[in-house]
Amino acid sequence: LAVEFINAKSTSSNTDIWTRTIDGGALSRLTFEGTNNQRPKWSRDGRDIIFLSNRAGLPALYRQRADGSSPARLVASDRRGLGEGLESPDGNWLVVRSSDDVCCDIMGIRAGVDSTPVPLVASPSFRERNPALSADGKWLAYASDENGRFEVFVRPFPDVGSGKWQVSTAGGTSPAWGRRGAELYF
Repeated sequence: LAVEFINAKSTSSNTDIWTRTIDGGALSRLTFEGTNNQRPKWSRDGRDIIFLSNRAGLPALYRQRADGSSPARLVASDRRGLGEGLESPDGNWLVVRSSDDVCCDIMGIRAGVDSTPVPLVASPSFRERNPALSADGKWLAYASDENGRFEVFVRPFPDVGSGKWQVSTAGGTSPAWGRRGAELYF
């Protein structure tokens, strides 16, 4: 289990990532740098935690061994800062969301190909957020306010321009795929 905690005994509101085994093992602090470490996600192999941190200024995406045996390393950044990030099931992509005053474009970084994020779902007029990839990595779900309020949409991945379907009808955010990829929760 990887979680984001604010230390209630501290005089600050710093957030850090902590881990714990499901069988009741000890709670262990993973992050010690920066004042905002958040949104932990497991790597596809289950050995690393991918998370956001402001340790070098703007929020960027870092990767660190879940057992803390190695320091965190920067894996993605953007001049606007990042607000979300995850790894594709095949490990070939990092999917991230920008984070600035305007907010929210969904971008991708292909491992060994892209040096900076490239737009996947990005609009100058609307906000796109909450990217989620299906278990097979073939579908990208996200929320967009292009209809006047946030709704959930699904697109093929990585060829996001080949189709788009609105899933929610009365508002929706934070999509999450079911384990088998046949269900989408939001």
